[in-house]
Amino acid sequence: MELSAPYASYPYERGYIVLPIQLDATALPDTFGEGPDVLHRKDEFHVTLVGKTVTDLSRSLDDVVATFNRSVATHPVRFRSFEPDFRLPAEGEKRTLVVRARVDNLEGLFAALQAALGENIPIQAPHVTLYERTRGESVAIPSDICWNSFERIEVPAFFDKLRNNALGRDLF
Repeated sequence: MELSAPYASYPYERGYIVLPIQLDATALPDTFGEGPDVLHRKDEFHVTLVGKTVTDLSRSLDDVVATFNRSVATHPVRFRSFEPDFRLPAEGEKRTLVVRARVDNLEGLFAALQAALGENIPIQAPHVTLYERTRGESVAIPSDICWNSFERIEVPAFFDKLRNNALGRDLF
């Protein structure tokens, strides 16, 4: 089953539904950090809307996609802005730099998924991964509890660049 536009499947792992974000990546440095902890700027940006936590609970990915499409047809999930909240998630060798995102209608989407699956699913922590140690190896952040467990860092220059980035606004 196909996802409704502008939503997409995550290219690196089956079972994720994302909202692509158009961001002028050249506004940010190519790397963040130094030495063995250096992170590389991504060239693709998105907000993960549905992750493995949801798709692992379902009988089929098609059921999740059908519920997702019905929900966003009447209540589109939209990116609104970035928030000045940066984290450095780490999981084993994986390490990333992420920024919190403000997204409309995520609660409604998860209410529809919870009703369809009969499960209490935490709402995905909306964020955009800006940098990662290795391409395609991001750290999953399936809830606010998980978000709050990661180290918060201050990078005001990055936030100014994101906030002033003409492509970072809602385009849909």
